Amino acid sequence: MAAYDLTPQAEAEAEVPEKSWFQSKIIWVNGLTLVAGIIGYLAGHDLIANNTALVAGLVAIQGLVNTGLRFVTYTKIS
Repeated sequence: MAAYDLTPQAEAEAEVPEKSWFQSKIIWVNGLTLVAGIIGYLAGHDLIANNTALVAGLVAIQGLVNTGLRFVTYTKIS
């Protein structure tokens, strides 16, 4: 069994793979959330006010997806 050096210095020196911003699932999820928010705003405040449970559910789902993606992400954005 190999021993791993997990000190902050070793982590800082470790080579981390990079990817471009458009390959980031987190950026895509957040961008789609932004678009949905803008559409909801432009559609009118009544749409949001009349569907509070749906809006709350979507916000919770977006938070879960974002958190899940953070756990599986290990590359830097270049």
